[in-house]
Amino acid sequence: MVIGATSTVMLEAIMNGVNYLVFEPQEKGKDILRTNPIPPFDGKDEKLHVAFNENDLYYLLISKYQVNTTILDDYMQPLDLSPIKKLLLN
Repeated sequence: MVIGATSTVMLEAIMNGVNYLVFEPQEKGKDILRTNPIPPFDGKDEKLHVAFNENDLYYLLISKYQVNTTILDDYMQPLDLSPIKKLLLN
């Protein structure tokens, strides 16, 4: 299990079968950098629960929360090499 903030490490963890708990403390709707959190780390995506404080994190831990791995399909796609092949062949 990995506990982390907004990071592409989340995608890498999930791809490698490691559960990722998002811990993104907020104050007045702003993250630790005083910016608005971005999807999916803003808590609006049903496939990813976000802990906005220690109580939220505690709940995710004791409930043994597992991230919905289908979230990868929403943010990643297979590598398409056709544009590169076009450049090389011309």
